[in-house]
Amino acid sequence: MNIPIERASVDDVLDILPFMELLGLQGKVVAITNKTSVTSPCYNNVPDTPPQGVQAVFTNQTRTDLGSSPAYVSFSAHDNSLSPLEKASWLVYLGFFFDLESKASLIFNNIVNSYNCHKNNLANAPSQTSVAWTQYNSATNSWTLLRDRYYQQLMADTGVAKLLQPNSAQSAEFTSKAEFHVQMQHADNVIDQTPLEDLGQNEQYQKWLSLGGFTNETDIYNEPFKEQKRVFRMDGLTNTNGFSDWPERSPVRPDLALLDMIHLFYPEYNKDYQFTWVRNFITQSHQIEASSYPACTNVLAALTQASCTANDQFKAPEPPKKLSEGDKAGVSVGAIVFFLLALGAAILLFRRYRRRTRHRFYQMQEPESWTEMDATKDSQQTLPSR
Repeated sequence: MNIPIERASVDDVLDILPFMELLGLQGKVVAITNKTSVTSPCYNNVPDTPPQGVQAVFTNQTRTDLGSSPAYVSFSAHDNSLSPLEKASWLVYLGFFFDLESKASLIFNNIVNSYNCHKNNLANAPSQTSVAWTQYNSATNSWTLLRDRYYQQLMADTGVAKLLQPNSAQSAEFTSKAEFHVQMQHADNVIDQTPLEDLGQNEQYQKWLSLGGFTNETDIYNEPFKEQKRVFRMDGLTNTNGFSDWPERSPVRPDLALLDMIHLFYPEYNKDYQFTWVRNFITQSHQIEASSYPACTNVLAALTQASCTANDQFKAPEPPKKLSEGDKAGVSVGAIVFFLLALGAAILLFRRYRRRTRHRFYQMQEPESWTEMDATKDSQQTLPSR
């Protein structure tokens, strides 16, 4: 396979398309399979059948075969065992095949800096709310509390939320609604990932409650998320066919994913921010079509959506500074010198005090009788003057 690639096909790995956009490679994509679920409007004119001359096929297969024609290149940024920033790092991997490593690294570092800036701003928030990421599987009639590394890290980095999950010894999949409710009774918020086709066309939230057994007849708990109307979905941005943009674009934009979470759980931060993917499932907040997304006309302008300025709103108190070995030695010598000077001053003051209070000792004469003393006085008074 020759690098840079000039003609590429995308085979069931649609999350690569926003990566392509950030690198300005939309024109290199000549075919996309399963195109109806593509949410980016940048590929509307791309066919679903590969033409002749395709150099590489990007696929979600685990194998990479660069020796075949066309070459098959694995792309796995959608893997939820990766952290948010690890998903985005696939941008640098992709850049290699188009001889754009430097550009990819620059954009990736911009995303990392924005992500970490927002993360650090909320790192010492005083309180946290519990969040359950749920998904219903119609084939097994079971519920799962999503606890992959991606969700754990994303929740931890918000600073104001914690992921609700069973302990590591317990299964996160529940076929028993009673056992599911034992976990969900502590959920302040729910973010549901159940496919919409499993929820029907009408009254989808009521169907969700019924599938989860969250009705008065079957639910013995008073879950906080129901009372506070805190059930959300990540399909607030869709294509014209109703497919969500979240699984396609969020891997390359962890900075926006983090901002959505922060704004959801702590709206006082960055008050002017508008959700990219989050919508309230209970109130059925309006879904926005991705056709208005600005990435096609000004790709890099999309990076400014997550711009960040560091602040110390929740700055932790600085710990006492530890002394180096040199500082400790200096303190020890200084303490000894101070002690000797203080001791010398004390001795000097003591000597001066002794000199001021010292007096001579006079030996007392033997006492005389009162009659002898009187006689002596009389004789001194009668002596004639010469």
